[in-house]
Amino acid sequence: MTATSNPTADPTRQFSPAYKDRYLPIAEYGIIGNLHTTALVSVTGSIDFMCLPRFDSPTVFGRLLDADKGGFFSFECLAEDTKNKQLYLPGTNILITRFLSEDGIAELTDFMPIVDEELDFAVFRRLKGVYGHHRVRLDLRPRYGYGKRGCIAEKNPEGRGYLIRDPEGEQPTLLLLTDVAMDISDDGLSATIDLRQGDNLDFILTLNQGVDFDLDWMRCFTACRKYWTTWSRKCTYDGFWKEPVLRSVLALKLLTSARYGSTIAAATFGLPEKMGGERNWDYRYTWIRDSAFTMYAFLRLGYREEAEGFMDWIREKCRLPATDVRRGRTDRAPRKQPRPPGGLPG
Repeated sequence: MTATSNPTADPTRQFSPAYKDRYLPIAEYGIIGNLHTTALVSVTGSIDFMCLPRFDSPTVFGRLLDADKGGFFSFECLAEDTKNKQLYLPGTNILITRFLSEDGIAELTDFMPIVDEELDFAVFRRLKGVYGHHRVRLDLRPRYGYGKRGCIAEKNPEGRGYLIRDPEGEQPTLLLLTDVAMDISDDGLSATIDLRQGDNLDFILTLNQGVDFDLDWMRCFTACRKYWTTWSRKCTYDGFWKEPVLRSVLALKLLTSARYGSTIAAATFGLPEKMGGERNWDYRYTWIRDSAFTMYAFLRLGYREEAEGFMDWIREKCRLPATDVRRGRTDRAPRKQPRPPGGLPG
């Protein structure tokens, strides 16, 4: 394996041909999370949406909404005929993205370790050469504050990896741990990788605080897989379409706050119901009606603990009108999030 310089390019050029009109349909994304926040990973291997460090925080990756200013963390095989497939490891929220071309097969594994505290965040990404030889372009381009601010990237002066800072210091500093040599620019970090059969290249995106994650990828992977498979085995449903039912409840679990017990309506904001429409609400709220259906599903499937946690939260906040999911705010209506100009219409 070697890493070479990635040529400087305008951010608008950094798109796989799969991005028709520079945006992918929402159905082309998988989701990973740690019960404090989530990340949406495209079928092409790019994290295009993530709030940090929690569901209701500002985004650091928002290309889902603004192709030019939103920010992303992408791997792209440079072969022109590359096709992509995505799947989860059974009974888990560990996501596999495959790159298939005449050059061979490569695989990207993504997950977040389940942690107790919000600032113990990490995204683990492993790029594996399954067969053949690939040239893969990596771009890590955070955009802080809902895309309003760029980033400051530098080699970590106090240890391993690379630091990526919020220029205004409002959001936590990111730390990328990897043995791959990265190029530093005003946009973030990049590299072009020669990936060969048998290579396993690890990338851990974490914070410069909280848990000190190391490059022991397999240990964290094993712990994460054990957490999700243990949780999945509690499912009591044994009827038709069991796999889709389990996949649905795994997604609902990702939207449930480990800290509060509440469940947000969706991980995203700003996606219009129709292009050009006005219904581009922030859905990172607990909607009591929707949550009632979610808790009913949890109970029917054997997840009593989740339902009890939600009711504990309700009992704590029941005197507050239109309670916001995350901090007990009393906003009386869902808010719209401003997006940078040039994003999705509506």
